[in-house]
Amino acid sequence: MIFCRYPNTEVTKDDIRRNCEPCRTMVVLAPCTGVRCSELVALKWSDFDWQNLSVYIHRAVVSGRVNDVKTEYSEAPLPLEPALAEVIFELKKDTV
Repeated sequence: MIFCRYPNTEVTKDDIRRNCEPCRTMVVLAPCTGVRCSELVALKWSDFDWQNLSVYIHRAVVSGRVNDVKTEYSEAPLPLEPALAEVIFELKKDTV
C-alpha cells in the first residue's frame, strides 16, 4: 500500500491492476504527488529521476496545447516516496 499526500487516501495494488495504461500510472501518481491534472497528462518517462527518487514537472497540457508550467515553483523536483517510485518504475517496464 502506498500512502499519499491527502489524508485518508491510499492506493492499493488492486487500484493499480484495475486500470489500463496510461490511466494506471495516473491513478497512482495523482493522489500521491498532488500534481495538477494538466501536469499529470504532460509527464514523460524522462521527467523521472530514478537515482534521486524525484519527478520534474516541466510542462502542462491546457486546452489541448502543451505549455510550460504555471510557476517556477512547479519546476522544482518533486520527491517520490521509495514505495511509489518502485511501483512507477515497474509500470514503466510494462510500457516501454
